[in-house]
Amino acid sequence: GIDCALLYDPEQFTVTNSKLVLSTPFEGDTVHLTRGFLIVYGQMAGERVCFIVNHWPSRGAKSPVRVHAAKQVRALTDSLLRTDKKLKLIVMGDMNDDPMDESMATLGARKYAKL
Repeated sequence: GIDCALLYDPEQFTVTNSKLVLSTPFEGDTVHLTRGFLIVYGQMAGERVCFIVNHWPSRGAKSPVRVHAAKQVRALTDSLLRTDKKLKLIVMGDMNDDPMDESMATLGARKYAKL
């Protein structure tokens, strides 16, 4: 299968833990599956950082399939931030959508963020 990966510079980021969270299919759709969400925890510049690496269904699937993926990632981010309010959270990957699409709004994406 095709899996998500995170490439990083070990001099800049130290991995402390990682896990794969499996996605759930959209209303029984077994054709347009989302790969699991790779969650990588670590330390960067003295801060706790978490990356969620994604690869959502292609544009061949209807928009609600990607919105479903966004809802799953949003639930993950909300849960992680409830557990650790100071966690620096970076959601990244191939979402197969544009910044103004419904899936990005569902995710809570912002155009600019002060880092």
